[in-house]
Amino acid sequence: MRRHVEKLTLGLALVALLVSIGLLMRSLGASRKTAAEREDEARLAISSGGAIQPLDAGLTAGNVYDTTPLNTLPAEGASPLRSNLFLPPDYILCYNETCNKLIPYLADNCPFCKTEQPPKRDSGPSGSDRDGDGIPNHIEQRLAFLNPDNPADARMDTDQDGFLNVEEFKAGTDMQDPNSTPPLGMLLRLDRLVERPLSIKLRRVSRNNSDDPTRWQITVQTYDTARRTWRNRLTNVGKTVDGFTIRSAAFIDDPERAGRQLGTVEVLIEGETEPYTLTEGKDTNERTPYARLYFFVSRNPQYARMGGIRMLMHKAGDTLTLSRGRPPRVTSETYRVETLTPTGVTVVRTEPAPAAGAEPLRIEVPVFNARTDFAVQGMSMGMDGAMPGMPGMDPAMMGDPGMMPAAPGGMVP
Repeated sequence: MRRHVEKLTLGLALVALLVSIGLLMRSLGASRKTAAEREDEARLAISSGGAIQPLDAGLTAGNVYDTTPLNTLPAEGASPLRSNLFLPPDYILCYNETCNKLIPYLADNCPFCKTEQPPKRDSGPSGSDRDGDGIPNHIEQRLAFLNPDNPADARMDTDQDGFLNVEEFKAGTDMQDPNSTPPLGMLLRLDRLVERPLSIKLRRVSRNNSDDPTRWQITVQTYDTARRTWRNRLTNVGKTVDGFTIRSAAFIDDPERAGRQLGTVEVLIEGETEPYTLTEGKDTNERTPYARLYFFVSRNPQYARMGGIRMLMHKAGDTLTLSRGRPPRVTSETYRVETLTPTGVTVVRTEPAPAAGAEPLRIEVPVFNARTDFAVQGMSMGMDGAMPGMPGMDPAMMGDPGMMPAAPGGMVP
């Protein structure tokens, strides 16, 4: 009898083993199928020109580099999501006596019965900012992804909409909703003011054996914005070439070579009253300064050289259109450049137009700062919230690769 029992037990064990192996193989097959589907989706996205959204390690980095000591007692009303070795998270009973469940101290509404809770007292005067990141303590204490003692979290882009948390706070938009965004003008930065060459050059003045300037042959070069090349043009005094009217021509002594003369012409730009004097072989700059602006397409510093920043050149009075997104969800806004100074630019939004009786939106465009204008990305954040390798970065490093200069193309200094 004992032999039969042992055989029966062994048989049951073998059956159980076979069943386990079968279940394991089935699970493995399902996992392989899921992995193959994900791989096909990724290949399809890449082949169709799409991009796979990178994982956001910002929140992890914020916790790793959180400078708050574990043994620091939190301020009154601190976030219940952050405890320490001495005090557990803060919870209270729901204000609704029929519910009476434990809920987080800072909850506005009970997650169980949806009852609105009484207002809580902030841990300091309204507007106080311990870490100096531009977001007040009472705001950072209410949001789990912010920390009133970690200044780097203000430079994270929690909802991945291209705007930093501190920018969304200042604009009054939702840091957690990618559909709630500040005006696109807040993505502008000033690099510097530059002098821009006129889009016309004097190549040569030929007398044609005559002392009458009206019979002289004048060769100029004008910039073709469509082809981004210079084109030679023959003209005479009194004629207009691409918006430039040749008013007069003359010869002057070359200050660098004795006995040699240089041809000069006086040109008037259409719509202006003060003429410019062009000299053979020399560039002439416009009198009006231009602002070299950066428009952030991405706040990831790794993409700065791959189209993450667009370069714009505009003078006071110019209109610029800013666009973000992909069809069919493209957001566009139109601005007018109001004032230019070496320390900032003021732009006024014209589209969307302001409501009836309302003042148009004015935005003060700050000077570009490579240390603070990009989002904190993963482990690239230093203890002070700065990017390694970023201090003192010359904007010229952000040069041609990834930049999309406004026409005329080769004339940006």
